[in-house]
Amino acid sequence: MQSVIQHNNATGTRLLIVQWTSLFCLVIGLLSFSPNLAAADQTQQEQQLQDTISSLTEKISEKGSKPADIDTLVESKNKLKQIEQAKEDFKKLGFGIAVAATGDLGSNTRIQEAKVVNNIVRVTKDSEYRIQYMLELHKWLLTWGNETRGFGLFAAIAPDTNNILGSAGLGVMMGFRNKEDISNSLNIGLGVTMDQNQKVLGDGITKNEPLPSGETEVRTRDTTRASWMLIASFSFY
Repeated sequence: MQSVIQHNNATGTRLLIVQWTSLFCLVIGLLSFSPNLAAADQTQQEQQLQDTISSLTEKISEKGSKPADIDTLVESKNKLKQIEQAKEDFKKLGFGIAVAATGDLGSNTRIQEAKVVNNIVRVTKDSEYRIQYMLELHKWLLTWGNETRGFGLFAAIAPDTNNILGSAGLGVMMGFRNKEDISNSLNIGLGVTMDQNQKVLGDGITKNEPLPSGETEVRTRDTTRASWMLIASFSFY
């Protein structure tokens, strides 16, 4: 019976991972390959700025300009410089504040509370799925759409009430930038995280099964557990 329960739990976990991965790929695909209006607008604005700079530079060189033309020329050059700098910063190593949804990998679900009812182990409160805040570090390996889209790797950490480092994870991530002169981006990632000091049922004790012979209480133990992770972050530099 115990092996059947563990097999069913493992099958359910694999199915859940496949579902979340499929959803992640669908969302990323729609965001990545839909008409990139942000890139088109940015390219058009850059071209307009370059045309303005060329026109005013020629006008000033012919000594037919007004003070306002010089001010416009300076503003246009500064704006174009900001756009180019934002594109360069977007491709650099970035940091983000993230919210992550995580879930257990494996059959031994982490718990918070359990008790014995008629000699049967009942989990009254588990923590199979969690929401947590994290700090993430990412690097785009590929950018496109006039540097408004990026794909790469990320690493994330989360503090713990008892430890400096409670969780650490790795995965793949995509970033989406819509402001032409700002490098900040909205990022979505999928990965795996390792969580320290997670409470699970002790060896030989199984959820919804009788206690081992000679035992009267639910034993637990603290361990490090792996989780899948779906993460969303807003980057800052």
